[in-house]
Amino acid sequence: MTSDQNAFATIPDRLKTTAAAAAFVESVSFDNIPAAAIRIGTRCLLDGLGLFVAGSEEHSVALLIEEASQMGGRPDALLLGRGNTKVPAPMAARVLGTAGHAHD
Repeated sequence: MTSDQNAFATIPDRLKTTAAAAAFVESVSFDNIPAAAIRIGTRCLLDGLGLFVAGSEEHSVALLIEEASQMGGRPDALLLGRGNTKVPAPMAARVLGTAGHAHD
């Protein structure tokens, strides 16, 4: 149920930023995205990937990788640094997030 459908919720239009962003994402097509935005977005994704790869060599990340690989659970997501090993998504996210922030 959205806030517009809830009789008890009154939200000023100026506070509906998330709804406006979601509506934009739902309606935009690739052809409508400016080339500069595609270029910047691609650069940001590659930069982030580089940070994850660089951080994967940190000792703290190696410890998390070892912990995640031994923990067990539902194999939802690939574990950074362990080939095709899959671990629960929260553990994979923890490893990846730490790798992305582990270096100076």
